[in-house]
Amino acid sequence: MTVTEPKFPNLFVIGAMKSGTTTLHDALGKHPEIFMAPCKEPNYFLDAPYLDDAWFDDHPYDSEGRWYFTLFDDAKRDPHVKYAGESSTDYAKYPLFKECATRINAFNIDARLIYIMRDPVERTISHYWHDVRSGKTEKSMMDAVRSDHTLIDFSDYALQLAQYLNVFPKEQIYVLTLEHFRDNRDDALRGIFEWLGVDATMRVHDLQRSNETPEFPYIPRPGMSWLARLWFTRQWRKTTQGMPKMFISALFRLTYRQIARPKAAPPEIVEYLRPILAERTTALTNLLGREFPQWKTLYSNGESARKLVN
Repeated sequence: MTVTEPKFPNLFVIGAMKSGTTTLHDALGKHPEIFMAPCKEPNYFLDAPYLDDAWFDDHPYDSEGRWYFTLFDDAKRDPHVKYAGESSTDYAKYPLFKECATRINAFNIDARLIYIMRDPVERTISHYWHDVRSGKTEKSMMDAVRSDHTLIDFSDYALQLAQYLNVFPKEQIYVLTLEHFRDNRDDALRGIFEWLGVDATMRVHDLQRSNETPEFPYIPRPGMSWLARLWFTRQWRKTTQGMPKMFISALFRLTYRQIARPKAAPPEIVEYLRPILAERTTALTNLLGREFPQWKTLYSNGESARKLVN
């Protein structure tokens, strides 16, 4: 019998944004049979790769896409690796990006996909703060959620999963929640490892939570969002390389101010989002055949999605 070499990458963490994908990416990469790309969010299957990651500072980009496959060179040299994967949350941002599922399927019909979700109200709010901190919006939270459809679309997990279920068998897509991963990490990872057919007794230690919105975040000063958008780009790193630290610190103080982020979700935002996202979550329940009582912000006092919608 001829053993067929796996086609790498063959594992994709597709989202959802602000749902623990970076921590999950790191956890998967600690398993000796799983290799996760050193560059998170490469976005290769968007035809619009993310080139601002620091990985690209030392690795040349080429328009033919060879850069992407070099991400997995170490996996190809390790005979113990069964899965080589990457994580790009833009792959589950329909309808902003529409062809990701089809492109991944065309590349590797046997690929495995992982989709991690969190309470959709909390995800939407976290997404807003992400946009504020990165200089993408200066709007108030209410104005943003009313005007920017992506904040809600990316929390419509049924909509996002449907794109992949249209082209992949359900057995090749693993769905979990951030809440389960956060509160029962060993059990959550064991489920993924069993699904992948790798050693499920492996325990992941020394795992740090990543990209969590701080209690006192730095956000751009009014009118400085344009400068904030440059801070984490490759162009900015090249421009400021070698500059005195005092000068960089002065630029940072010019660009950002620190605020106290509300510890609880603003009640008016929650009341606005709950009926909208409860309806979307009803579609998710129908799609997957499971409910999500752990989403306490969406469902207060044990209310069901049906009651909230009606």
